[in-house]
Amino acid sequence: MTVLGGGAFIEVNEAYAEGDQVGLRFVLPGTHDEVACECVVREYIPGRGIGVEFTDISAIDRERVRAAASSLQMRTSGTGPSLGPHETSWSP
Repeated sequence: MTVLGGGAFIEVNEAYAEGDQVGLRFVLPGTHDEVACECVVREYIPGRGIGVEFTDISAIDRERVRAAASSLQMRTSGTGPSLGPHETSWSP
Protein backbone atom coordinates (compact mmCIF):
# COMPACT_ATOMS: atom_id res chain seq x y z
CA MET A 1 0.00 0.00 0.00
CA THR A 2 1.26 3.44 -0.90
CA VAL A 3 -0.07 6.15 1.38
CA LEU A 4 -0.20 9.90 0.85
CA GLY A 5 -1.67 12.45 3.23
CA GLY A 6 -4.97 12.53 1.33
CA GLY A 7 -5.29 8.99 0.00
CA ALA A 8 -3.65 5.71 -0.86
CA PHE A 9 -2.94 3.22 -3.62
CA ILE A 10 -3.90 -0.31 -2.60
CA GLU A 11 -2.98 -3.52 -4.40
CA VAL A 12 -6.21 -5.51 -4.87
CA ASN A 13 -7.40 -8.40 -7.01
CA GLU A 14 -11.07 -7.37 -7.05
CA ALA A 15 -12.52 -5.04 -9.67
CA TYR A 16 -13.75 -1.64 -8.53
CA ALA A 17 -15.43 1.23 -10.32
CA GLU A 18 -14.43 4.85 -9.97
CA GLY A 19 -16.73 6.37 -7.35
CA ASP A 20 -17.12 3.16 -5.32
CA GLN A 21 -17.10 3.73 -1.56
CA VAL A 22 -14.73 1.55 0.49
CA GLY A 23 -13.80 1.30 4.14
CA LEU A 24 -10.12 1.09 5.00
CA ARG A 25 -8.25 0.11 8.16
CA PHE A 26 -4.47 0.04 8.44
CA VAL A 27 -1.72 0.34 11.01
CA LEU A 28 0.90 3.02 10.58
CA PRO A 29 4.41 1.57 10.16
CA GLY A 30 6.51 1.50 13.30
CA THR A 31 3.46 2.10 15.52
CA HIS A 32 0.43 0.33 16.87
CA ASP A 33 -1.78 3.21 15.69
CA GLU A 34 -4.72 1.93 13.66
CA VAL A 35 -6.32 4.32 11.21
CA ALA A 36 -9.90 3.75 10.09
CA CYS A 37 -11.47 5.81 7.33
CA GLU A 38 -13.93 5.84 4.49
CA CYS A 39 -12.62 6.33 0.97
CA VAL A 40 -13.83 6.81 -2.58
CA VAL A 41 -12.15 5.00 -5.47
CA ARG A 42 -10.60 7.57 -7.81
CA GLU A 43 -8.71 5.16 -10.08
CA TYR A 44 -8.81 1.44 -10.86
CA ILE A 45 -5.88 -0.19 -12.64
CA PRO A 46 -6.71 -3.82 -13.52
CA GLY A 47 -4.09 -6.22 -12.21
CA ARG A 48 -2.54 -3.54 -9.98
CA GLY A 49 -5.05 -1.96 -7.63
CA ILE A 50 -7.05 1.11 -6.71
CA GLY A 51 -6.26 4.71 -5.93
CA VAL A 52 -8.50 6.02 -3.17
CA GLU A 53 -9.14 9.40 -1.63
CA PHE A 54 -9.79 9.58 2.11
CA THR A 55 -13.27 11.10 2.46
CA ASP A 56 -14.13 10.46 6.10
CA ILE A 57 -11.08 10.47 8.34
CA SER A 58 -10.64 12.18 11.69
CA ALA A 59 -8.38 15.22 11.86
CA ILE A 60 -6.11 13.36 14.28
CA ASP A 61 -5.77 10.35 11.95
CA ARG A 62 -5.20 12.58 8.91
CA GLU A 63 -2.35 14.33 10.74
CA ARG A 64 -0.85 10.99 11.87
CA VAL A 65 -0.95 9.70 8.28
CA ARG A 66 0.65 12.90 6.99
CA ALA A 67 3.39 12.75 9.61
CA ALA A 68 4.09 9.06 8.97
CA ALA A 69 4.24 9.63 5.20
CA SER A 70 6.67 12.53 5.67
CA SER A 71 8.82 10.46 7.99
CA LEU A 72 8.95 7.54 5.57
CA GLN A 73 9.75 9.87 2.67
CA MET A 74 12.81 11.06 4.61
CA ARG A 75 13.86 7.44 5.26
CA THR A 76 13.50 6.33 1.66
CA SER A 77 15.20 9.43 0.24
CA GLY A 78 18.28 8.89 2.35
CA THR A 79 17.82 11.95 4.55
CA GLY A 80 16.78 9.99 7.63
CA PRO A 81 17.41 6.65 9.32
CA SER A 82 16.86 3.56 7.16
CA LEU A 83 13.90 1.24 7.60
CA GLY A 84 14.36 -1.56 10.08
CA PRO A 85 13.84 -5.22 9.09
CA HIS A 86 10.32 -5.35 10.59
CA GLU A 87 9.00 -2.01 9.39
CA THR A 88 6.51 -1.78 6.57
CA SER A 89 7.86 -0.04 3.52
CA TRP A 90 5.18 2.12 1.98
CA SER A 91 5.91 5.10 -0.17
CA PRO A 92 4.56 8.54 0.60
